[in-house]
Amino acid sequence: MAPILSFVPRVPTPGIPIAIFSAKPSRKSSNRTATPPIAGPPEDAAAAAAHFTCDESHPYRIEIISASPLVIYMHNFTSAREAAALVRAGEPLLAPSRVDQPGGHRQVATARR
Repeated sequence: MAPILSFVPRVPTPGIPIAIFSAKPSRKSSNRTATPPIAGPPEDAAAAAAHFTCDESHPYRIEIISASPLVIYMHNFTSAREAAALVRAGEPLLAPSRVDQPGGHRQVATARR
């Protein structure tokens, strides 16, 4: 399986250098790993990536928590009103977590871990 980053190669992120990768296998190998699609000199890769820019006019800030697995936290991605609407929409689908205790007793979990 190709690394998750190979599926999002053109997502510009402030402060993170842009790399161009492809999840397609090379002709020499059937291994599906991320391989650079540009085989020329480094200046060719720089020229190919030059048109990618990071639009920082959006109201949210992106924070990469982990590269593997890819975990991205987007501060202020939704307004407080939008977030409240999403919570209300999902509440009917939620149920209390139950924890199996020794002896087969089930208990509703009250602690967050």
